[in-house]
Amino acid sequence: MKGNYHMKKLCTFRSLGVALGCAALTLIGVAADDPPRTIPIDGTFGTTFKLIPITEGVFDTPIEGVGNVRGLGPCTIVIAQTADFRNNPPTLDSEWVMTFADSDQLNVVSQGTGTPHESNPAFIKLDGEGIITGGTGRFENATGVLRFPGVAHTDTPPGVFPAEGHGTFALEGFVRLSGD
Repeated sequence: MKGNYHMKKLCTFRSLGVALGCAALTLIGVAADDPPRTIPIDGTFGTTFKLIPITEGVFDTPIEGVGNVRGLGPCTIVIAQTADFRNNPPTLDSEWVMTFADSDQLNVVSQGTGTPHESNPAFIKLDGEGIITGGTGRFENATGVLRFPGVAHTDTPPGVFPAEGHGTFALEGFVRLSGD
C-alpha cells in the first residue's frame, strides 16, 4: 500500500510538472510571437530641399531624400518643415515620413536648429531631436528618440526664391517596436 501511495504522489507531481511545463511553453511562445523590442538606429541620408518664403524670415522647406538605417534597411524620407530665420539660431519644426523597402512607414516629429556657417552662410549646420510617433506595419505604435546632426548647402544665389539646396545628415537614436 505504501508503494502505491508513493506511485500516486510521483504521478501527480509528474502530471503537474508536465502541465506547468506546457503552460510555460505556451506563454513563452505567445511572448516570442511579437515581443516589444528596442532597435538602435544609426543611418545616413542625402537630401534635396527648397526654401519657399511664407512671411518675412519664415520659410516652408520641403525636403526629400534617401538613406539607409542599419538594422531597418534602405528608405526614402519626406519632411514637411518650417524654418524660422527670425530666431537666433534659426529654428526648424518638422514632420517626417520614412518609407522603408517593405513599405512600412515610420513617423517622426522634430525640432532643431539650422545655423549658417560664419564664413559662408550658404552652408548650414543642422542639429536637433525627433520623437517617433508611430507609423504603419512594424512601426505601428512605435516610440523612440532620434538625433540628426548634419549639414546643408543652399545652391541658389542669395535673395533668389524659391531657393534650392542639398544636404546630408546622420540619424542616431532608437526605436521601440510595440510588439502588438
